[in-house]
Amino acid sequence: MALPNMPCWLTDFVTARAALEHPDPQVVGTIVAMCQAGELKFCNCEIRDFRNNPHVRQHFCDNQNCVCHTNGDIATIVSNIPMRIGQKKHHPNDLSARIIAASAVHFGYGIVSSKMGIFATSVDIGESLNVASYTLYDFIDAL
Repeated sequence: MALPNMPCWLTDFVTARAALEHPDPQVVGTIVAMCQAGELKFCNCEIRDFRNNPHVRQHFCDNQNCVCHTNGDIATIVSNIPMRIGQKKHHPNDLSARIIAASAVHFGYGIVSSKMGIFATSVDIGESLNVASYTLYDFIDAL
């Protein structure tokens, strides 16, 4: 499976940390190189998490500018995302999945996330909005 040609991919903190902890150094190198090239970013809604983890901060904040800044247009998209995606509801205390998906829609980016569970993830939301969305391991397999 080949990845679609996207100008950039958005990820979340949990996924970025998992990617940087991958046992294959070539995968880690590819993730870091994508960030350096501006091809992999995170939303500023999670900047505190990225900055509070030294290893993630080193690759996503200190050495590169890998942050995707949100704006009012993204807030409008977030407000129009349904509260239920299929059988999954949004987590009541976590807006980041909706913000990441809305940012991907607004900027024409893809989504990479390792989050899974009973609540709707950015991948679930992205797929419902016709955004190229991959789990971390599918993304790595396609690199």
